[in-house]
Amino acid sequence: MEYAVLNNGVKMPMAGIGTFLLSPDEAEASCISALQDGYRLIDTANAYVNEKAVGRAMKKSGLQREEIFLETKLWPSFYEQPDAVDKTLARLDTPYIDLLLIHQPAGNYIAGYRQMEKAYKEGKVRVIGLSNFNKAQIEEILSICEVRPTVLQTELHPYHQEPELKAFLKESGIVPQAWYPLGHGDKALLQEPLFAELGKKYGKSGQDLVIKVPMGTVVIDEETGLVMKDLTEDGESFIAAKGGRGGRGNVHFKNSVRQTPNFAEAGGEAKERKIILEMKLIADVGLVGFPNVGKSSLLAVATSAKPKIADYHFTTIDPNLGVVDIDGDSFVMADIAGLIEGASQGLGLGFRFLKHIERTKVLIHVVDVSGSEGRDPKEDFDKINRELEAYSPRILKKPQIVAANKMDMVDEDSEGYRSFKTYVEDKGYKVFPISAPLHLGVRELLEAALIELRKAEQNPPEEADTVLYFDFDTEEKDPDYRKVIAGYDEEKGVFTITGKQLNKIFRSTNFNDMGSLRYLYKYIEKSGAIDRLRELGLEEGDIIRIEGYDMEYWDE
Repeated sequence: MEYAVLNNGVKMPMAGIGTFLLSPDEAEASCISALQDGYRLIDTANAYVNEKAVGRAMKKSGLQREEIFLETKLWPSFYEQPDAVDKTLARLDTPYIDLLLIHQPAGNYIAGYRQMEKAYKEGKVRVIGLSNFNKAQIEEILSICEVRPTVLQTELHPYHQEPELKAFLKESGIVPQAWYPLGHGDKALLQEPLFAELGKKYGKSGQDLVIKVPMGTVVIDEETGLVMKDLTEDGESFIAAKGGRGGRGNVHFKNSVRQTPNFAEAGGEAKERKIILEMKLIADVGLVGFPNVGKSSLLAVATSAKPKIADYHFTTIDPNLGVVDIDGDSFVMADIAGLIEGASQGLGLGFRFLKHIERTKVLIHVVDVSGSEGRDPKEDFDKINRELEAYSPRILKKPQIVAANKMDMVDEDSEGYRSFKTYVEDKGYKVFPISAPLHLGVRELLEAALIELRKAEQNPPEEADTVLYFDFDTEEKDPDYRKVIAGYDEEKGVFTITGKQLNKIFRSTNFNDMGSLRYLYKYIEKSGAIDRLRELGLEEGDIIRIEGYDMEYWDE
């Protein structure tokens, strides 16, 4: 990381992340990701309405506060509010601000600057500065200030360079800080001939493709079926496919003899792979059971969720989530839709929903004890548990309590209910009689689920079923990278030379430059490929094919 030394000796990172136009959620996730990737400067503002999110991101990053350079700005409507800085500190949840700026030269910005000077003297701000001020306005501040501004944040990029302003700032000891350094993010900038040439010269080009996914997404390599990453934390990220390593630009091939080389090294090939993004719901408690047993009704009664409810199978075709609140204690509950016999083999909605059960800590098994669907409640209970076990034996090790639903249609003293209760309890499960639509027994059921949940959190189960993870270390090591293979294509009657490093060098060769050609020839010669081709019968005038190109061989 490069730093600029400000006029009071404070070091400011030269690059950082800006949060303009980011929602609070986007700002929080982006800042966490940026900090994890090595960025240390965060720019926000009162006007961006995401200062609280930035504060949360700093806390969640795991970094010490002094490792982060935090920058924010006062909006004109706050310039004359004596507690504006304190309110800003409170929103950011930080004891100090590294750099505080006057956002715009509007309103009573002199009053705003006086506020910043006061905060600086009180140790609430390490450095102060200006944003979007022109030369005359900066001179006005310099004429009245007690604490000199250290930074001017202004529009600077290849299309807007402001040479006179930058010269003035240098004389005044003020560091310019660019917003929109890439010209408003214009894609055309990266396609400018000048920048394309610079990229070629220094071996730098390309843009990242970022795919945003919800928490709980599992990334799987399609070819191997191996798990690459399980994204379970907010703001978590990882690289699924790396771009090719940058090649060396022509400056790297300059020497005392070759002053202006006309060739450069091509970059390495980027990784290409197909991935599967599989969502696994993150919930504390999962509702399982046959279709139409009342899971959605129970979720609606227990939470503020509004699932679709109807008297037919597979009403729920997507998992529904809701938050259960019991006397200030809460947990997330999910309706795991319509399991049926054979679901573990993919019948019904099959794997589409079974996978969501894996992350839950407690199961509530909802059974229609009225038999309104013409099924035996005991058989229903056993069939669902068999499907859970067939999918993953570990799931049956989760705490499971049984909700005997639709009790408004049966007598609690009836033989059918008592037989079901005894049958299930003999298997070691607690049974709670409920009627979801009438709210009967629901609180008792949820209280029991909460108790089981807290027990499960205190005593986490054994590790999950063995998961085979993708080995990135092995993938990065390619023992055949420098290997050159010489052969003869009998069908086409040509000699061939192939190799990963050879192909890279060949693609970077400038065939109009003798220096570039000699570099290629020397590489081929040192690899021993020519000697091997001679053993295969290579003679002068024969064709050697490299990367689909044919070259005539002459022994010089």
